[in-house]
Amino acid sequence: MDNEIPKFRAEEFEQEASFRWPEEFAESQRRISSLAKSDQKRLHDLGEWVNQSLVNAQQAGLGAHSPEVQEIIAKHFQWVSAFWDPDKASYLALARMYENDSRYFAYYERLAPGLASYLAAAMHSFANSEL
Repeated sequence: MDNEIPKFRAEEFEQEASFRWPEEFAESQRRISSLAKSDQKRLHDLGEWVNQSLVNAQQAGLGAHSPEVQEIIAKHFQWVSAFWDPDKASYLALARMYENDSRYFAYYERLAPGLASYLAAAMHSFANSEL
């Protein structure tokens, strides 16, 4: 695999999200559309930074519960919070979805083998200690 990280395509999931969580989806769309283009770019860049940082941490052998990884996950939580207001239960549900939904799982596995489970474990640790 080359060093380029695959880009996440939100539009691949928007139709399902709008059907499963119509009110939350509408609020998320409102939040994002109300941001200036420069803020939308910063948010996008933060998501890319989180992914690359997680790949780097995993490849460096850092445990999902390590302070360094938990700092990355704090940024992931910040990124997620731009779209909706996760609480502990919903953030843990998102972690499960990253591992159990084949589309999310495949996306993270394309970034690095084992990353979906690594991310989910790190999110569990963060949620249990910080939320």
